[in-house]
Amino acid sequence: MRTIETTPMQATLTIGRNVAYTKKRIPLKKMIRTLSEAQQNLYAMHGTRLSAKVTPCRIVFAGQDEKSVTIRFINYPKFPLEETGFMKGVEYISETMMKELHQNRIVIEYPDKTVMYENTDRIDPKIKI
Repeated sequence: MRTIETTPMQATLTIGRNVAYTKKRIPLKKMIRTLSEAQQNLYAMHGTRLSAKVTPCRIVFAGQDEKSVTIRFINYPKFPLEETGFMKGVEYISETMMKELHQNRIVIEYPDKTVMYENTDRIDPKIKI
């Protein structure tokens, strides 16, 4: 049996399943299709292979309770990446999903920092602060 090791890297994207701040729900299949297309485009443009684990979850905060998904990326040993390529790949996929799924805000968690992308300062009207 062969063992392959690589430098550990990880990132987790959290993205809501509602279109903007409406009640219109994005089907999980559409989210996965959007992710798959972004992965394919990333490979076609840069030769970067970035696998992802998709887990349904909920974002709960001050009156908000939104079905969401977390998408976890790792530096997969079969197709190892340097740190810059890994981070650029995660950012490309995240930004693509944000745009294609009409999200105002997304969050990416890295081991050493949390990054939020947002289009406007607007917040979900269900949040009571």
